[in-house]
Amino acid sequence: MRATKPCTVAFLRPPETSWMAFAEQMRERDGTYKGDGQDAYIPALDDWLDGFRERILECADDLKIPCRVEEHQLHGVELHGRRSQFVQDSAIFTTINPSRDLCWNMRAAMKHDPDKRAVIAFSSSELRDQLLGVLGGAKTTVLSRDWEKRPGSFVFAPSDDIKRRVVPRMFAFLAYDENRMIDACTQAFRYPDCKDVTGQWHAFTPGISCPPRGQEP
Repeated sequence: MRATKPCTVAFLRPPETSWMAFAEQMRERDGTYKGDGQDAYIPALDDWLDGFRERILECADDLKIPCRVEEHQLHGVELHGRRSQFVQDSAIFTTINPSRDLCWNMRAAMKHDPDKRAVIAFSSSELRDQLLGVLGGAKTTVLSRDWEKRPGSFVFAPSDDIKRRVVPRMFAFLAYDENRMIDACTQAFRYPDCKDVTGQWHAFTPGISCPPRGQEP
């Protein structure tokens, strides 16, 4: 468990929240905008991200995990930063409504570092479902032993049976689902030791990172 290990979160703000998008919106209002509107500024998305950032910090505080969130404004899918310091230093990537290319770039950054993982929000189930193949393919295998009580003793020791588990590395949730948000962030912070997180932490369930609260793993 990561109770004392510090964690840095790379908070990737999408192009729709950039100053460039805001400037384009202003040009559109005065009639001088010549773009295609694909990266138009979305105030509600900007506000939601501010709230999400606070929830990440609250979740880390509840788990007693020292956490630093570093914000990075995206203007495209430029995460080719294996050499970028924030990519190297960050254990968790997080964003909302990423493109397929951005997801693959995150996967590439995670490829050579088994400690990296991602928490991804989607504003609709349709956007989420388009990327299930990319999200579900991000997994890592961990080996562990259960603890058992030795005969005639009160001492618990690791069993001789080694278990192989497949743990997800990309945890997805719908932006309006507060419970899923908390579960996804908790799983990412405690990765790969997620046994006490609600639901089937060891298997990626299509669409969500864990089953409904109250369902036994």
